[in-house]
Amino acid sequence: MNLNDPAEIKKFIKGNKRTFEKIYNAYAPNMYSHCLRMARDEDDAKDMLQESFIRVYNYRKQFDPSQSLGGWIRKIVINTSLNFIKKNYSIHFERDEVIEMQVEFEEEENGTISKERLMKALESLPEGYKVIFSLYVIEGLTHPEIAEYLEISVNTSKSQLHKAKKMLKAKLITITTENTICHVS
Repeated sequence: MNLNDPAEIKKFIKGNKRTFEKIYNAYAPNMYSHCLRMARDEDDAKDMLQESFIRVYNYRKQFDPSQSLGGWIRKIVINTSLNFIKKNYSIHFERDEVIEMQVEFEEEENGTISKERLMKALESLPEGYKVIFSLYVIEGLTHPEIAEYLEISVNTSKSQLHKAKKMLKAKLITITTENTICHVS
């Protein structure tokens, strides 16, 4: 199925279950990865994903076919995940001054840190840090967008990102092999 085919998109908007199933199969794995980054555990991630795709189906008539289907689904998954977090988790954000910091990670020989090591370190961050880091670095949201979604100040978002990067760097140093170097600039 070509997910950009206007005929297929029309079927989806009209509620064709087979087309929706194809869309689900195409997008669910990547969206589940997002949910895992945001959730405390796999069960919560599965709940987030399920609720997200229920919303995708229920709001299908609001989809604008001139837009990206993947982008539209991603936005629903982000909103659903954040609503799940607000409803089910008690996240506390520390408020303090913001210090801009950029952290770069390099591995001497390969030039990268494995996804597994990064995800292990990310999963160990406190909830607030993990959520903001995921939204900013991985999902590409801006601080004003994060602040609006989480109902916090822009400075709190920036501060939490700074702390998340600092803590993530420390965790990566402890779980990486001796040939990994972390640079802070």
